[in-house]
Amino acid sequence: MKKGLIMTELLSGSPEPKTDRQAVKAHVASKLHVLGAGVASGTSTSKAHLARLRRAVNEFPGSVPEVWGITLGDLPSRLIGKSDAPSAGETAVHNALALFAIQQQGKSELMHRQGRGLGSAVRQYIMSKDPQKGFDEESPILRRFNALSTSDSVDELLWHLRGLITQLRGESVHLDFMELAANIHDFHYYDSRDKVRLNWGRQLYTAPRKTESDEVPLS
Repeated sequence: MKKGLIMTELLSGSPEPKTDRQAVKAHVASKLHVLGAGVASGTSTSKAHLARLRRAVNEFPGSVPEVWGITLGDLPSRLIGKSDAPSAGETAVHNALALFAIQQQGKSELMHRQGRGLGSAVRQYIMSKDPQKGFDEESPILRRFNALSTSDSVDELLWHLRGLITQLRGESVHLDFMELAANIHDFHYYDSRDKVRLNWGRQLYTAPRKTESDEVPLS
């Protein structure tokens, strides 16, 4: 077994409408608020938290005691697993925050941008590589994104996400990590996967419109 594989059960049906998904987003938002404040002030505590999260990126959710306070602290009871395996919510929170730490590495500006989904971030990456050329259908990142989008398991999705986030960091592309957490959560449910893919595709091929969230990284 590869290090970091998350042997989560594929769940039938769809997640409870809005409830669990919203709880995941709200919890990640609260953690990003704390981490973001630390990024802005450059505190040693924030840097330490981010370093610990980066070290936990390939680890099983809940297996790294030094990040328990960040990933499991104040976790809503509805998201807490009932078995020895991590729940969809625990997996989503752990990985979204660890990926945020990867994206934030070496950056003084907060890399969370509310409203910029994964497809939109990939589009921004492509456009930033060659603004004169515009959207390049042959961009290498599209191959990675397509492979990610057709993942057959949460483990495969997370493996591709780690590489994709590293690429986005290279071009300082912001991403909505609250929404990414919700995507990871929803990917646990077979009936929700195509909805996640559809939204990514729409984002990828839709030119962004200027919104308030473009000006305010974190509400």
